[in-house]
This record gives sequence, structure tokens and C-alpha cells, in this order.
Amino acid sequence: MLKFETAKKMKKSTIVLIVAVAILALIVGSLVVQKIAGTTHPMVFNLGIAYMDSESMGKSLPSGSIMLLHKKDSYAINDIVTYTYEYQDETLSVTNRVFDSIGNVYYVKGDLSEMEDPEVHIDQIVGKVVFHFPSWIAIGLLVGLWLSFFAIFGMEWLDKQSKKEPDAEPAYNTTNVEPVVKVEYIFHPESNSAEVRKV
Repeated sequence: MLKFETAKKMKKSTIVLIVAVAILALIVGSLVVQKIAGTTHPMVFNLGIAYMDSESMGKSLPSGSIMLLHKKDSYAINDIVTYTYEYQDETLSVTNRVFDSIGNVYYVKGDLSEMEDPEVHIDQIVGKVVFHFPSWIAIGLLVGLWLSFFAIFGMEWLDKQSKKEPDAEPAYNTTNVEPVVKVEYIFHPESNSAEVRKV
């Protein structure tokens, strides 16, 4: 049974652990699905993960950010969206801001770009960026997750190991040991002979 202090510590860190595991599971799961399915941005329940590798959005969406995308039926002006297009048998993706639309055709442009992108059909849009954070936070979450796990369970395990009694030294097996025989050596000078006698 866990001590009260340990149980209290677990309650305080439970929310942090759940959030960290959920975010990491979403990121890792998306990458796994992406690898298996061969898609650029796999979506699970209309949610997906993307990586911003351009500086076209400036401070609004810095390069190196991890983005959470939400697939919608339509998008509004000023929405930041990620869309895909085909180039030389390769699927590429772009993340920019919607500045106009006509029906299912959207016109997008980076905040720092002077030229607008070619028109984008709604079928090309992967989703709207609803949340983003620097990629180093994902690494920090992973490290924090392991440190939290160690703080909760590792210290208790180390404490148990330090209090564990050392194993008893193994007893020697004496069943096959031959008994030691003491002998006495006696020399007789008159007959110039000797004899050996058990003691």
C-alpha cells in the first residue's frame, strides 16, 4: 500500500502526466499513421499534427512550431490553414493565412509574403491551425514525463532497494568432502626404519 505522501504526490502530478501523455501520444500516433498510410498529414477525429518549416507567417506562427490542425467543412478569412499540393510526384504542404474566398476556393498568403499563393480548393486544405507550440516543448514534455514518473515511482523503488536485506552467503556443500586424516610419522634409528600411524 502506498504511503499517504506518495498518494498525495500522485494526485498533484496526475493531470500533468495525463496531458503530457495525451500530447505525446497524438504526436507519435500521427507520425506512425503518416508512415504507415503514406499520407502527409493523417487526421484522427478531424485532428492532426503538422510541422511549420517556413518563416512566411512571422511571429504569428514561428518556424519550427508544431501545429494542431482541425479539419472543417469551411474556413473563414484570417484563418491560418495548412494545405497540400503536388509537385514533381511529391506531396508538399504549406501553411498560410486565408485572406479571401469564393465558394470552395480559398486565397491564402503568408503574413510576410508579398505574393499570394495559387488558389486553393477546399479539398486541398488539411485543416485550420487551432493551436501551436515550439517543437522543443515536445522534447521537454517527454523529459518531464520521465522525470515525473521517476519522482513518483522511482524514488519509492530506490528506497525499497536500499532497505532490502543482502542475500545470505551460500552454505558450502560438505556432502562430497573427504574427511581429513591426521597421521603420525615415527622413525626407529636402531632398525633404521619408519612407520606411519593414524592419530
